Amino acid sequence: TVFAFNLDYIMDSKKNETKRELFIWKSEHDCEFLREVLLEQPHRFAYGSKERGNVWQKIADNLMQNKGMRVTKRAVRKRFDKLYEEFKEREKKEKRDSGIEVEYDEKHQALTEYHELIMDWQSEREQTKEVESDIGVNFLFGKQLSVCSKGNG
Repeated sequence: TVFAFNLDYIMDSKKNETKRELFIWKSEHDCEFLREVLLEQPHRFAYGSKERGNVWQKIADNLMQNKGMRVTKRAVRKRFDKLYEEFKEREKKEKRDSGIEVEYDEKHQALTEYHELIMDWQSEREQTKEVESDIGVNFLFGKQLSVCSKGNG
């Protein structure tokens, strides 16, 4: 079963020319890919961070070296985004249509597990931001008090 395809540019080492190569994502590729995502966990780092980009690159490198999949960092990131969006839509539909018995495959189970991790990381980031915000407010409030007391003394 073919789910999607990806066109990537690969450098031809002999001629130093850019050449397009077609990689077709199949169900077995998705399972291998999601195992790598669960192992490397790119979403534990902030969106747009260098660390997160490095993890996506590592996933692409691992898939190329160990599984022979011709993918790039961008291709794996986009594929995960697509799979994750489809997963969230399916979850919404299943909640609306409660009572329908659904069979979960390995891909869905991996996405469910990773979704829970993403929710945990997002919660941790929000708590960290709240603490940092509180520290900043207390610092500014403390400064303001010390300025006021100096002026009155």
